[in-house]
Amino acid sequence: MAYLDHPHTHRRLASVAGVAAVHAVLAVGLAAGLTITYTLAPPEPPIKGEPVVVTLPPPPEPVTEPDPVQNTAISTPPVAPPAPLPIQQTAPVDTVIDFPPERDVARTAQPPADPRPTRSADPPAAAFIPRPPAPANSQGSWITNADYPSLALRRELEGDVAYELAIDARGRVSDCRIIASGGHRLLDTETCRLIERRARFTPATDDKGQSTVGTWRGSVRWTIPER
Repeated sequence: MAYLDHPHTHRRLASVAGVAAVHAVLAVGLAAGLTITYTLAPPEPPIKGEPVVVTLPPPPEPVTEPDPVQNTAISTPPVAPPAPLPIQQTAPVDTVIDFPPERDVARTAQPPADPRPTRSADPPAAAFIPRPPAPANSQGSWITNADYPSLALRRELEGDVAYELAIDARGRVSDCRIIASGGHRLLDTETCRLIERRARFTPATDDKGQSTVGTWRGSVRWTIPER
């Protein structure tokens, strides 16, 4: 065992000696740095010489501008007025113009033509106002509940029928035309048959007051009467 540990002892001593040598070098360097002295350069001697005197020129005199009011007055030479134009006088004129009397001027003067187109005279107003025919008897008497067709009652047919009548100059119905059916031909036919037989009218008149033909429109509602 003692033989094996001997080399290790020599290595340990060598390491210690190296570390000590490093510390010694550092100590010497520090001592040398602390002992370094610095020498400052001497200041430059001041420049010697005579003072220089600089002479500045005097400031310029202020320039005074002329008064604008005084400069605006420009003297102009007087100008003589123009000579008057010569006026020639002529001899008086003895010519006398005779004007016609006022009534003669009014008689010969013609009025200006009217540029507007002439309009023909309006036709004379009509002496009578045309009138359409009018019922002469009660419309309720034309068709009654008693006139309801028995076949329409059994079938329970109802409807509104619109018609147009042609009235002659005597006030009688000359023609009956269905213009809106009630939906059942039986009721349409019965409407015209009854009205042509029972309706009476006051005939229409023209603009001369004379009786003339005309037309009249109406409607009938066929409704089954309550029993």
